[in-house]
Amino acid sequence: MKNPKHFTRSRSSCWMKLSLPDFSARKAFLFFLRMVTETRRRYNGTIHFERKREGGMMARSVKVKLHTVIHYDDQPTVMNRQTIDGEWIQKGTSDYLRYDEVTENDQVIPTTVKIEKGKERMTIIRRGDVRMRLPLEARRETSFIYQVGAMRLPLIARVERVRMDGSESEHVVEAHYVLATEDGETLGKHELTITYTEEKK
Repeated sequence: MKNPKHFTRSRSSCWMKLSLPDFSARKAFLFFLRMVTETRRRYNGTIHFERKREGGMMARSVKVKLHTVIHYDDQPTVMNRQTIDGEWIQKGTSDYLRYDEVTENDQVIPTTVKIEKGKERMTIIRRGDVRMRLPLEARRETSFIYQVGAMRLPLIARVERVRMDGSESEHVVEAHYVLATEDGETLGKHELTITYTEEKK
């Protein structure tokens, strides 16, 4: 796949690429998307955090609103909204947003979003049965591994924009990017908006 001129490519070398003889990337990705959509319907807003400190810094309770839109060339657009409980930790000029997702098998997927203010850059990190470390930086192309159980998908994210805005109590981060396999199979254009608001005591 040819890289657009306005994208800069970076690659992480810490993962080993594996072939997927029994699953196409699209089927695997859509399977996970359905799993998360069902999870959000069943567990919306029911996860509460007990951790209150991280490296000596106080974690603040927040309401996290996730709005995801995925545009496909040959399938209907997928849209999902959810509001869940989370934690917000400030370290220097970066915000760390943490929340848990629960699969349909009652397995918890801890998710951390690192938001680097002033750099148009954020990183989405998932651990557990679903593992992913996706750096999103405006006008860059990044390779990463998307893992569901024992299945590992080498993917590419072409990031069009990352925008950050907000006030002292409410913050908004937005990312638009295209996901694709390394052989050029497109997995949709993704529009992600995260709004996190500190809970009033």
